[in-house]
Amino acid sequence: MKTKLYSIFFYCFIAILTFSFTIDEKPKAQPGTYQFIVLNTKMQCLYTEETFIFIEEKRQENEDITIHLNEFTDVFIPSKKTIASPSFQLLPEYFYK
Repeated sequence: MKTKLYSIFFYCFIAILTFSFTIDEKPKAQPGTYQFIVLNTKMQCLYTEETFIFIEEKRQENEDITIHLNEFTDVFIPSKKTIASPSFQLLPEYFYK
């Protein structure tokens, strides 16, 4: 019985460690390379590390996109090509509509 309990604990511990290292290794969107478009100025959202990983995963090579995040927020994600352009200027993090 103790062996099973230790095994379960060990596997849970390894899974937690693996998950935390996986998140740290994934590229995250950097400030200025995305813009939250907020549709209700009274609404404030907190964004997690996973949000910035999601934004970077959705970034296209050649196409600027806008993704609907929730009822009050969209996010504009410029393409890798746009960001690499010498004329690219960092975006304000929020745009209120």
